[in-house]
Amino acid sequence: MENNEVKTAAEDEEISLIDLFSVLLRYRKFIIAFTGIVTVLAGLFLFVLPVANKNFDKKQLEYNYIIRYDDFPAKVKKYATSTSTSTSTSIIDAAAVEEMKNPAVFAAEYKANPFLKDTDKFATELEYNSFIYGLLKTGSKDVSIESSKFSNTISIKLLVPAKKGDAADKFVKSLVSRVDNSLAGYYITKLQDSLKDVNSSIDSYKGNAETSLSYQELVSEGRSLNIYLSTFKGFLTLSNDKFVISVAQGRAMKLIIACFAAFFVAVFVAFLRNAIENIRNDKEASEKISKAWNAGK
Repeated sequence: MENNEVKTAAEDEEISLIDLFSVLLRYRKFIIAFTGIVTVLAGLFLFVLPVANKNFDKKQLEYNYIIRYDDFPAKVKKYATSTSTSTSTSIIDAAAVEEMKNPAVFAAEYKANPFLKDTDKFATELEYNSFIYGLLKTGSKDVSIESSKFSNTISIKLLVPAKKGDAADKFVKSLVSRVDNSLAGYYITKLQDSLKDVNSSIDSYKGNAETSLSYQELVSEGRSLNIYLSTFKGFLTLSNDKFVISVAQGRAMKLIIACFAAFFVAVFVAFLRNAIENIRNDKEASEKISKAWNAGK
């Protein structure tokens, strides 16, 4: 009894597989034609159209910029910080990176030189602000601003369309200039005030100035501050040696995916057409479908 049931189940499964395979054979011309047409159209869209019309060219380039910064001399650094002693770590790189990643600063510069999505494409200011936050968030593939641990440099990486290269150059140049002016406005003013305080301390010094170590130290620090302020030309310098590489678009993989997607859609449509035809040939099934349709009205 059990052997007969197992045999019947195996025969039913074999018949079902044969039925499925027969549907594929019956609609093989449609499946091949549909898959071929979609694949050809996808190939034209991915490989030919970008060459014929630059508006459809989705090629992206990775622009890498190097910004060199000059930190404070040891005798000057302590007057630039909030602590009374100088630190061994850099001040300018952290301040510059923080200012470059400031959403308000970044958004203002992006409006002048949009290197990705044009600003007129945003419906509201809120939508634009969300876009800026997305560019600056940790792990963003489009924008990266980081300081180097091994050299006095800050790197900016932008992933932009090939036709937006000039906008990217102008954006970085303007951003660096704006941040440099911002840092200078803060730190140079602070150092100028410190120099006034040092000179005031020297002028009002009481005691034997010639033998006092504290007095000599004040004079030395005042001289260092004066020299630094008189020779200061800026903190940040944008290197002309930008590094540009092409980003793989994965067009071949997209074409393969389109081919397989078209094939599975064609197979689905083939089975759907076969099912509809079977229902039409089966009066009982047609009546059930008709009743269900009418009941849903």
